[in-house]
Order: sequence, then C-alpha cells, then structure tokens
Amino acid sequence: MPLLEQIPSRLIKPAVFARPGDGAFSQLNALLVDERDVSRVAVAHALRQMGLARVKPVSSPDEARGQLRVQAYDLILTEYHFSMGETGLDLIEDIRARRLVPFTTLLVMLTGEAMHERVAAVVETALDAYLLKPVNPAMLEARLSRALAKKTALLPIWTSVEQEDFHDALSRCEAMIAQREPFWLDAARISAEINLALKRHREADGMYELVQEEQALPWARLPVSSPAADAGARGLDSEATGPEAGDTYQRLARCFIEDGDPAAALNALRRGVSAIPADLTRLQSLGSLAFLLGQVDEARQVLDRAVRLASGNRPIDPSTLLALVLLAAERAADEPMAAVDARAHADRLALDQAAHPDDSRLAILTEMATVRLLVLDDDKAKASAGLLALDARLEHPAFDLSCALHLLLLMRGLAAQGLAPADPDGWVRRVARRHAGTRIASSLLALALRQSPALAALVEDEHTRLTREIAEAMSMLLRADIPGAATRLEALLRDSRSPRIAQLAEGLLDRHGRHLSAIQTSELQDAIDSICPPNLRTRGHSPLLA
Repeated sequence: MPLLEQIPSRLIKPAVFARPGDGAFSQLNALLVDERDVSRVAVAHALRQMGLARVKPVSSPDEARGQLRVQAYDLILTEYHFSMGETGLDLIEDIRARRLVPFTTLLVMLTGEAMHERVAAVVETALDAYLLKPVNPAMLEARLSRALAKKTALLPIWTSVEQEDFHDALSRCEAMIAQREPFWLDAARISAEINLALKRHREADGMYELVQEEQALPWARLPVSSPAADAGARGLDSEATGPEAGDTYQRLARCFIEDGDPAAALNALRRGVSAIPADLTRLQSLGSLAFLLGQVDEARQVLDRAVRLASGNRPIDPSTLLALVLLAAERAADEPMAAVDARAHADRLALDQAAHPDDSRLAILTEMATVRLLVLDDDKAKASAGLLALDARLEHPAFDLSCALHLLLLMRGLAAQGLAPADPDGWVRRVARRHAGTRIASSLLALALRQSPALAALVEDEHTRLTREIAEAMSMLLRADIPGAATRLEALLRDSRSPRIAQLAEGLLDRHGRHLSAIQTSELQDAIDSICPPNLRTRGHSPLLA
C-alpha cells in the first residue's frame, strides 16, 4: 500500500524519538505480533535486552488491532505468516488504511522464508526492516538503530505531513535533497509520494528521475538480515530494489495515461520494471502498454520474459498469453517460426482452459486466440464464424476491461488481414459503453484503436456520454432524491452493463440503502449481481491496472 494513497487527516499522536545513542530504545513502546510462542518470547527478550521496557507481545493480527485502538506504539514487529490465512503485510496495510498508526511508527517484518517474491512484496510496502528468523539479537539492534536514525532524521517531514502542511513537508524534503543529508533518498521518496498524491505528476516524476540518475534504486535499501551467512541470504538484499518502487511507478503511469501522455507512462513502467525486474505484474503492465502503443518488439520481449519467469509455478494472467499469440501472429508473415510461437502460446491457453472449464474469462480469451490462429491458417470462413460467436460474449459478466482491450487489439490485427466483424462501429460502441466509464479505461481503449482514429473517437463519445449520465444520476443524491438516484443508476446499469456504474450503485446501497424500499433495494442488488457476479469481482483486471 503506498504511503500516501490517501493523504490523512489527523492521526494518533506521532512517536517521539530520541536521537540514536545510549538509552534511545528505552523510550520506544513496542508491539510484537507472532503466533509462535517460542519465537515471540525470544524476540520479546531480545527487545528488552536492548533497553525497551515496554514490549507488548500478542499472538494474532486481531489482537494487534485491538491493542492499536487503545494504545499508541512507536515500533511494530510482525511475523509474515499466520495460520489463519492473513499475512503480516495484510495487517500492516490494514492498520495504515484504518489510520491506526502514524507515519513515524517503525514497522519491521519477521519471517523464516527468504523468498525473493516475499522481499519484493515487503519492499513495496515501505517497511523499515525485514529480518529472517531466527533473529540474531545483535543484528536486530543494528537494524533498529538504523531505522530509528532514519525516522529521527525524517521526523520533521512526517510531522508536517500529519499536520497537513504539505508545502512545509516538501520544502523540508527539498532541503535534505539539496544538502545530500543522510537519508536524503528517503526524503526524495516522500517528496515524490506527496507530489503524486497532490496530482503534481511532473514533479513526482522528476524525483524518480533524480534517484535513477544517482544509480540509487532503491532510494534507501530495505534492510534484510539473517544470521545465515550464505550467498542466498546475502543475495536477497541486492534484489530488494526500492521501497514501493514498482507500485509507485504503476500509479504514476496511470496518472500519465489519464493526462494523455502514454509515452511518459511507458517510461514510468520501464523504470518500475528496472526497480523490481522479477515482478510479474510490473512486467505484464509494461508489456501490455507497449503493445497498445505499437511497441511490438518491446512488448514481445517483456511478456516473453514474464512467461519464462512464471515457469508454470507462478500465476500469469491469461491475457498475457493471448497478447503473445497476437504479437507472434503479426510477425508470422516475415518470420515463419513466429507461427510456431503463436500456436504454442495458444496451446497453453487451451490447456489452462481445459483445466478450468468454469472460468468464463479464460474461455473468452481462448476463443480470441482461436480466431487469430484461424486467420493465420487462412481459414477466414471459420474465423468469421468465430467473430460471430465472440459477438455474444460482449455482454458476458466475465468480459472485463482486459478482454475488451484484447478484443480491440484482435480487431487491429485482423484489419491488416482484411477481416473485420460485421459491425465494427457497433462493437466499439458496445465495448466503450460498458468499459469507458473512467478516464483511464477510456484512454486505454482509445490506445488500442490508435490506428483507427474514427473508431477511437467513438470511445471518447461513449466516455463523454457515460460521464454525463453518471453526473445526472449522482446529482439526484445532492438533492436528497435517493430513490430517484437508485432508479436512474439501475436503468443505466442494465443499459450499459458498466462496472463503474455497478460500483456507484453498490456505494449507494452501502451508504443510503436504509432510505430505499425493500423492493428497490432487491432490484438494484439484482442488477449489480447480474453484471458483476460476486465470484468475478476480484478477478480479471488488465495487468496494466492491477
């Protein structure tokens, strides 16, 4: 979770840190979360030996939340894995979202697993340290000393942020950066986050470029320690590439797309991949946008790399395999082996679909791959029949934005082969009517149609229309006409099948449902469920929007 995903109002009291030195730890109030009795006792003992007189050990995330509601803590150490299914990262993200801790709280992750993916996930959460078990007391003290020194140096900045004096916070960041004071790279990260939260995208990008020029990604290398002295454990530190770098670049790319600057978005994603080279989501995001922008060589190389890294052991979005089918098919005329690649990726899609016959989204993507292979085989009659079958899929609940983007990319590739659906304009309008409810979604859809300006204009038309209709419906709320707003949203939802309108309708039910009749509530919920079934709501995003 980004540090400034939501700029906070007042949080609980900031921690009061002493300058690092003798007795510094004695002022800290620590919360230790670990369900393993032996480990919890050992770490608590090590903390007390360091001088922390106030250490509260708890055995579960729920106990930790209960403590945070009644007591402020300067230091939180949590195990990564819990048997109930929730992780330490889930706990950290939740307490940040609930604003149970100030920015100044020291956050440390403990785990017995030295996995690169685990480190990368912790890195993106911007924790202060990550220690491998069994915890060495001397190493724990060294890591906490460094984290305490950093928090102390940055405390004036965080104090300004929590007082909502963002101008002062940015000025303090700039002063640290200009003087290259200790932890100035952390100040650069905070400055970038503040600028991004304030929608000052260029200023945020400038901070990232500054750090990149320093060859200093990560901005402040996440401490990863273990008593083990093997190369694998040491290698983790070198692979931990930047607190929340990948996620920050992802959000920055979204901002640039919304601002109409996809080239800058592509560069942001490239830097995100350089920050965490093995992150599958970042690779798929970069490859997807490169494909939309016509950078087909880069798209193929990046998406191929993602598939190789997955190696069947890590999840890969099926839309990535479809993109590789489309990219390979486009090269087949000049490179005969590309046809082999296209079929190989399509075969993997088909195998996945056979293994998951109830996955409707996967079935839709597989059908698109089949149509492209039929054109590759010059069987345009069957390909036309396949397009006709896809026509019925446009209203399917599983036909998400990712499916929509790849359908338009399929149309783009087929147009070069002289093949098109019976009503291209109608397809584009139906797709846009459903998925162009937000600026970023409409921008991505238009990018997929960049070679057909007339079709891209249809996307903008539908976006404008949807925006106006949504505004009309929501204006009824401002007039306290909640039943009228619900009726209008239900009609829009059934007409457009838009996930964006479904979200608004859900929000209306959550906040104002008590003002609706039982019948109207049921009808609106039925409309939501018919378009966004509960089993599909957490799946199917384009990797670019993850």
